Amino acid sequence: MQTTSVVPGSQGRDISYQILTEDNLKSAVECISNTFYLGEPMTKALGITLKEFKHFTGILAKKAIINKLSVVAIDNITRKVVGVLIAEDFMTEPPTSIKTVSPKFLPMFEVIGTLDAKYRAKYPVKLGELYHLLMVGVYREYAGLSVPLTRTAEIIARSKGYVAAIGETTNPIAYKIYTKRLGFKDVEGVEPITYASFKYSGKRIFADISDCISCQIIRKDYRV
Repeated sequence: MQTTSVVPGSQGRDISYQILTEDNLKSAVECISNTFYLGEPMTKALGITLKEFKHFTGILAKKAIINKLSVVAIDNITRKVVGVLIAEDFMTEPPTSIKTVSPKFLPMFEVIGTLDAKYRAKYPVKLGELYHLLMVGVYREYAGLSVPLTRTAEIIARSKGYVAAIGETTNPIAYKIYTKRLGFKDVEGVEPITYASFKYSGKRIFADISDCISCQIIRKDYRV
């Protein structure tokens, strides 16, 4: 789960929160692509283009419409999607169309996949138990919406019987928001992956990331 760096200033806006649908798919993909393209450290380090990222987010968003677990924030004045949270069941398989994304994504997939595999090895999970936060993005001028956006998504998760939520934070801003304001915690026994030490095909491909240290899994239990 990744979120972007935003600046305070969205208080007082007329915002509504809705499940992601086909009607707002295009605007949602535009929002999540542009916010992530500017703010996610691995994306920048891998030289992923905006066009490549839009293709990737489009695949995730189309699957999210079917799952009905994702949420958009809509400005009720402009009717524009200004924030997006894409989620899925932690045990679902990725869509087959994910194979069509740029190979530039592969190191990032390996980081996230390694963390997820470590979690599953230590904490066996069944389908329908873990609500997986994949991506969260909010336009800069609507800063602060990631918190109510996530809280809205958690209402959906609880209503569907999920016992906990899980996500992978790739930068310190996301980590701070989710642990300090939303009650997520580090997962015991699943160590973060540090960018400086991570190797892909024998190369320290994220060694140039200087503003972030690691990617880690965080979790929130809904049963307490």
